[in-house]
Amino acid sequence: MNIVPGDWSHSPDHQERVAQERRKMELAFAARGRTLERIGLPQVRNHRRMQLEREQADWRADLARRGQAMPELNPLLFIAVIAAEGAP
Repeated sequence: MNIVPGDWSHSPDHQERVAQERRKMELAFAARGRTLERIGLPQVRNHRRMQLEREQADWRADLARRGQAMPELNPLLFIAVIAAEGAP
């Protein structure tokens, strides 16, 4: 990975959050897939499996976009500038 100074999309914290979300959601999709295989008629299972596959593909595309995006920036300090008396 090429890290460019000021390129926050490759910060270790951001990449770790994306990786953690990926692991969590992969487990959730796998669990849902296992559940689908045990419930309902074959036609219903096939329909629900296709829905799950579309949802998973959409999620992966969204995660890939967010993996390249700039993460949220949190300010460290707020400063209020107030004009002094008699200042223009």
